[in-house]
Amino acid sequence: MVQLGLVLLAAAFIVGALIVVSQAGDDSGGPVEGGADAAALFADIPQSGNLLGDAKAPAVMVEFADLQCPFCAQYSGDVLPDVVNRYVRPGDVRLELDLISRIGPDSERGARAAVAAGLQDKMWQFADLFYGNQGTENSGYVDDGFIRDVAEQVPGLDADRVLADMDSAAVDRRLARSEQRAQRLGVAATPTFYAARRDGVLQRVEVQSLEIAPFADVLDGLTSSR
Repeated sequence: MVQLGLVLLAAAFIVGALIVVSQAGDDSGGPVEGGADAAALFADIPQSGNLLGDAKAPAVMVEFADLQCPFCAQYSGDVLPDVVNRYVRPGDVRLELDLISRIGPDSERGARAAVAAGLQDKMWQFADLFYGNQGTENSGYVDDGFIRDVAEQVPGLDADRVLADMDSAAVDRRLARSEQRAQRLGVAATPTFYAARRDGVLQRVEVQSLEIAPFADVLDGLTSSR
């Protein structure tokens, strides 16, 4: 009976330990993935704040996005790599990313972190990784730990500085400009795209699917006379 009691006690201890490990794993949310792919996609392309590409590119495309938006994540994964490699890397198109918060509090924190990364000219890598590791909307997953995990996967990005800069005046100004621009253009949902020739008037890019073809039609037309 004593031996049986000891066996049951040991079994209970093991089960308890496994439950603790399982719960700890759930709290962590898992490791952030995709750092190498994001680094390769944007390698050697000029960045300045929310701008990506040659400042003298003959065309520009603006995206209004919410980092919690699943369709924004779909665009980032399925279309953006082609846009970058076909148009941005050769110097034909400059991209601008205006982050606006439409889904909830985690959107706001994500936007602040991405803009803070932009103060170090790493906004595009941060946003790409954020999309690839989206959690459940407004579950509170965009905490300091998640932001740090994403930032630490971006080569050359100082995660401590990102966290420190999130509530800075510079981030406030950038987000305010994006929101004002969205309101001026009547942006109601994300993702929404506008494009124009350099120094031209932005026109809405009407796309029926998040595939490269409708974007290519617009960007080819804007860059064909280069």
